[in-house]
Amino acid sequence: MTRSSATSSLLLAGILAAILPLACGRSTPEPAAQTQEGATIPITATSQAAIDHYLRGRSEAEHLRLPAGREEYREALRLDPEFSMAWLGLARTASSTPEAQEALQHAMSGMQDLSTGERLLISAFEAGIQDRLEARGELLEDLVRIYPEDARAHFHLALHHADLNDDGAVLRHARRVTEIDPEFAPAYNALGYAQMDLQRYDEADAAFRRYMELLPSQPNPYDSYGEYLLKVGRFDEALDSYRRALEVDSTFSLAYVGLGNVYLAMDRLDAAREAFAHLLDAAESLDEQSEALRWTAVAWVHEGDHASALESIDALYDLARVASDREQMHDAQEMAGEILLQAGAIDEANRRFDLALDVMKLADAPATVLEAARRDRTAEEALTSLALGDPNAAARRLDDFEASLTGHHRPDEIARLHYLRGVTALAMGDAESALAHLEQADLDDPRVVYQIARAREVLGTTDLAEEMAYRAANWNGIVPAWAWVRRDAEAMVERLD
Repeated sequence: MTRSSATSSLLLAGILAAILPLACGRSTPEPAAQTQEGATIPITATSQAAIDHYLRGRSEAEHLRLPAGREEYREALRLDPEFSMAWLGLARTASSTPEAQEALQHAMSGMQDLSTGERLLISAFEAGIQDRLEARGELLEDLVRIYPEDARAHFHLALHHADLNDDGAVLRHARRVTEIDPEFAPAYNALGYAQMDLQRYDEADAAFRRYMELLPSQPNPYDSYGEYLLKVGRFDEALDSYRRALEVDSTFSLAYVGLGNVYLAMDRLDAAREAFAHLLDAAESLDEQSEALRWTAVAWVHEGDHASALESIDALYDLARVASDREQMHDAQEMAGEILLQAGAIDEANRRFDLALDVMKLADAPATVLEAARRDRTAEEALTSLALGDPNAAARRLDDFEASLTGHHRPDEIARLHYLRGVTALAMGDAESALAHLEQADLDDPRVVYQIARAREVLGTTDLAEEMAYRAANWNGIVPAWAWVRRDAEAMVERLD
């Protein structure tokens, strides 16, 4: 499982599917206060046959075989068109944003006849789609409180915290899952990633190995272990692990992304683009096509060919436009703006950023999502001011950005604010303030680590500067942003060595 995939914005899409034991028939659920201690979340449907397809879809989705999951959910809905949890499953595994939104509306339309747990799950997914992450967390906390012995309830909460980069909370809740059900395999995947983020590599290795032991015939355990091997620099073993995933399932798109990223780390850029081309050929959905084109663009940026990178992103935009997926169109224009900034084409970058916001304004998106897009635009204005050599203008726009965050509790936006404050302070010659801000930014972002190296160099702590520059140059992770700083970090390492 690669957490940088497009599905992560939907809380890892198919991993979050609904629940353990079964309760057929549609009846008004009992109030939460009457739920027995230790009860697990029921599944409300009209037939056992529909539930059977739902359970198979849930299993496929938990193993990130999303196309197979979609088909099982659709079969469940053929048997029971009002099966709300199957509609929720379809929303989680949707191949485009419009499909996800339509399925969610169906799921919500029958909520009055569902159990408390099912209503909480649907409401939590809706909150995530609407970018109300604090509300999603509260709903999932309620889910765990009401169903304390439901392994999947705790797993939903673990993945919520993964979305917030809170690795300690992920470990806490994922471990609780394994206490309830030691053979619930996806929990070990979550544990592995959290331990890897914390640089506890022995523990990560053990968690991923347990994941593979429990699911030897599924592709995702080998994919996840491949990402771990990539991170620790064992590239040949990582290639073998990704190839093993594809032997199990030749259509497993994440493994092509992983293969390509190993080749990026090895500086075999032609081989990386070939892997992403295979993904494009094998793509079964707009999301998979978008992933292939996005990573192809990243590979071109690694090579310094911004024009070719832009061609890939424009092709992605055209696909999304044909599919009327305005969220994908918005994301494509934002990435085009980032590439153009990297290339020094600041006016054109600004035009693309404006187009991204215009597209989102025309989308049938929740007000909270549109507000987030407007905040993004303010942050981008700060970036373009920096690119124009005007850090004072950047600081003013960051004041506006910070003011717009009032009332929002988005760790990613707070981290972004600190990153931008840090690079602005560096541009003003204040390395101490820069370092103070950067150390509060996202340290899992290679751009942040590279800027810390720059601040350390200005402050004269060259050993620490070289260490951080080396980390940024050898990031070895499935993170598109690595392409933006890799070559500068490599040059810095060579200069400081």
